[in-house]
Formats: sequence, structure tokens, C-alpha cells
Amino acid sequence: MNSGVDVLVAGPARFHLLNSNELYLSQGTMTADVPQRAIGFEIQSPRMNVVDLGTRFGFFVDETGGAEVHVFQGAVSCQETETTATPRLPQLLLTGQSSKLEPGGNLVESQTESDSLFGACLCYQSRIKQLAGNLKLLSNLPESVAVTKLTSNDNMFVFQERQSFILPVDINCNAPVPGKERDASGKASQSQFEAGVIKKGTRVDVYYVHHDAFHPGDPQFSKTQTRIQLEGQLQFQNRILGILQTDMLLQQTDQILGHPEVEYLGNGKKKNLRTAEDEVSLLPDMRTLSLNWVLSRNQGHRNMNAMRVLVAVDE
Repeated sequence: MNSGVDVLVAGPARFHLLNSNELYLSQGTMTADVPQRAIGFEIQSPRMNVVDLGTRFGFFVDETGGAEVHVFQGAVSCQETETTATPRLPQLLLTGQSSKLEPGGNLVESQTESDSLFGACLCYQSRIKQLAGNLKLLSNLPESVAVTKLTSNDNMFVFQERQSFILPVDINCNAPVPGKERDASGKASQSQFEAGVIKKGTRVDVYYVHHDAFHPGDPQFSKTQTRIQLEGQLQFQNRILGILQTDMLLQQTDQILGHPEVEYLGNGKKKNLRTAEDEVSLLPDMRTLSLNWVLSRNQGHRNMNAMRVLVAVDE
């Protein structure tokens, strides 16, 4: 929008623009990324209005006018608009919070997962074309990706660390080898990636892929499950320039490429996170990674899997 707000709307939807910093959503799903200069951006709907206070958020309106708002980062103010004898005060929502309008007009916390409700918009916004298998895009940045901080027995998590980021230094990575996406049998080739460098000044999108299962002592830990294997495909809109999967490459770039609001392992405190069984293969389109990751829980080992992916940005 002219105000600088980046709005994504997923069909089916009905909406119209009111001015350079307001729109009316009758039905549909949308996300908004609001820069500092556009604070005050407003979305109106039949039964709820949302005013941005500097944030990224999602807004959903169903065919009956029922609405809910989810805050991915920052804060919003939301208020039901139906006339009542006692007008209700606006509700302030912060990062990770959500609100849903009940039939009676009360605003309550939504139980809907942000990742599923706003998945199409969030993927497009992150320049991810498709996720498949056990991979899941996070709508909210994790507070930490240190061991035991972000766990799941069912999902490998993905989040975008940087968008259209100009590299301030050369980055050592494992770079794709053209023409060696697959071997003759169709299986992943061990020589798909080789040591390479992405030059300073290159504009990239940076993504973090993370898997850490529940650990001994966690209520959801299964004592009978000692080997967890997850698979999935991650397709980006643009070409993959390189991946960073070793402890050394990840820790060397946590401060440079990582998101400033996320806690990483850092300082070499943890070694040998991955197992030899892990497989990362590149499809011929040079935009898709196929993952087959394995975690072992034998003897209470606390290993985890992580990978950073650097993707080209179209000028």
C-alpha cells in the first residue's frame, strides 16, 4: 500500500481499500507487515476492527462475520464493533497472542493455530513456494533454538531469519554443484554440495531449519521411541546458493545471519549435534531441498538437527 504496509490476501476473499492506510475485509484471510512509518494501519470488518501499533499480524473473517486476529510480532489493538448497551474497551494483543470474537460479542483467546490459518500468506511472505512432509513454517519467531528449547516429535520447524539481506562479509558454505542434483539411481549424490563461498555484497534470504525431539524427563517423551526419523521437502521461490549444516558453519554465522531476537547455541558449547544418517538432497530445479533427518534417543543422548539455507534474491 502507499503507506508502506505489505498486505497479503488469500482467496476466497472480499475486501476493498478505504485509503492509503485502511482497508475493509468482508471475508477472507490476510496478513500485514507494517513498517514504523505506517503505524496506525487499520483493518475494518463487519464485527471487529484492528489497529496496528507496529507489527506483523494476521486477520481472518469468516462468511458470518466472525473474526480473529493473531499477532506474529509487535502489538495491535482490536475492538468489536457491534453496538451494545455498554461499549467494550479495545483489547491490546502482543507477540504470540490472539483474539477471537465469540457469537455474543466477547473477545476471547483463539485456539486456532496461526501456522495453519495463515499458512498460505506466511509462506508467500517468506518466499517459500511449498512445504511438504514433516516440515512446518513457524508464524512466530522462536525465543531459542538451543537444545530442549524448541521440541517436537512430529515436525521439523522452518523460519526466515533475514529477507533481502546484503551479506556484510564472505560466507563459507556448502554450495550446490550444478549437474549433480541426483545420481543415476535417483538417490541423493554425496557430491551434490562442495565447499564454497558466497561473496560479500550478495543479497540473500536466510532460513533456519530445526529439529529437536522431546527429551527424557519431558511429559511427552516416549521411553520406547529411541529413533525418530522425519522427512520433508522445502521449495523456495528462488535458487539455493548454499547450506550451512556443520556446527562450525552454523556458529560462525549465528551473529551475522541469525535473527537478533532468537537465542542460538553459540560459543561452541555444543558439538556433534547431527547423526551420520541425516540426508539432505537437492532437486534438479535448484530450489528444492529434500530432507531425511534422524534423531537418536539411545542412552538419553540430547542431539538435535539444524541447518541454515541461503537463497538468492531476484533484483
